[in-house]
Amino acid sequence: MTIGEVIKYFRKKNQLTQEVLSAGICSIPYLSKLENNQLEPSNDILLHLCKRLGLDSKEIENITSPKILEELLEWSALINQERFQEALLLKDQIDLKKDYISSQFLRIYYELFSIHLLLKSEGHAPLQQIEQLAASYAYMDSKQRYHMRKIEGIYHYKTSDWQQSASYFQEAVLLGEMVGLQEADVYYSLAIVYSRLRKFLNSNQYIKKCELIYQKNLDYKKVLKCKMMFAINNLLMKEYQLAREDFEKILTSKELESSLRSKVLHNIGVIYYHQNDFQKAEKAITESMDMGRSPYSLLKSYYFLSLIYCELQQDGQTIKFRDLGITLAKELNNAEYHYKFQILNYKYKLGTVHPEWELTLKEEVVPFFKKFGDKDDYIQVLSLLGEFYYEHKKYKQAADIYIEVSAEALA
Repeated sequence: MTIGEVIKYFRKKNQLTQEVLSAGICSIPYLSKLENNQLEPSNDILLHLCKRLGLDSKEIENITSPKILEELLEWSALINQERFQEALLLKDQIDLKKDYISSQFLRIYYELFSIHLLLKSEGHAPLQQIEQLAASYAYMDSKQRYHMRKIEGIYHYKTSDWQQSASYFQEAVLLGEMVGLQEADVYYSLAIVYSRLRKFLNSNQYIKKCELIYQKNLDYKKVLKCKMMFAINNLLMKEYQLAREDFEKILTSKELESSLRSKVLHNIGVIYYHQNDFQKAEKAITESMDMGRSPYSLLKSYYFLSLIYCELQQDGQTIKFRDLGITLAKELNNAEYHYKFQILNYKYKLGTVHPEWELTLKEEVVPFFKKFGDKDDYIQVLSLLGEFYYEHKKYKQAADIYIEVSAEALA
């Protein structure tokens, strides 16, 4: 940050016009040129401007020192590269140099990267902390605003608020292009968000952008992640043959790690399930579970195995994986699969229907999938509610629901 940018930043922060700040010190054109980096101020004028802004020369030196920004930006780079151990060590070093982050400008960077580290390494950050920092948005420069919107996008991505996440990531992309920050991970996150919103053309557009960056950086493991997203989008678009070909190509890659291999096999199993080839679906998903999958990935496998065994009429296996899934969903506090297993119980008549099922479906399940689920899930739960009304001779309510289902399917 230049001296001119510092003066402009604190002038705006103090809500002063150029006329008020320059009065008795220099001309307005002089101040304008200073703020736009067209001239260097004399020591005398700089001293008087700082005094009026409530700054001292040491603070100006701290803010404009490239050394401080270098450390902060190096810290940010480590976070982006997911080198969290190194990022935490560098944070500890920065924390020991409190005077380096004494200025408001540097403090904003410090807070931005602290929250980013929490979101990336631990998967969460306090909303209150994010909102407090966002209150300073008007005083941030363009690069800081980019990081702010990126953080807000990540936060809402983590909470599955796809519409809000897309809005923040879109703004981050625009700001990033203005200041020369084009980070592949932002493109990748936006691609996933668009996929969840069923905007597959937009999703593929951003997958291609991040894939080109990863290829340029010779990061072939992340190139594979992009190819995985292309395949998943084909699966979600019900292009099952294309999706399976994509996944099978990924299986031949030398860069394929065990964790990604298990995801590929799981998705191949899902394709076979949708093609009603339940034996092959069972084989692929069972094989994927033998590769040390994450708890959330296991939850998805338990769910699809429950569906598969329902179709194969293997009640014992169905109940086994349903119970495993319900237990794991509770442990993970995962509302999506908590509701999905309830729907499975109702749809396949795996137990008695609870008297309050209509209320649960109407007031909990449908609103949840409308906000957080994908389109297919939302249509499915709406249809179930319509079927429930019809079975219980509530024909007017059923008709209203079926109209809404038709509208959603055409949207």
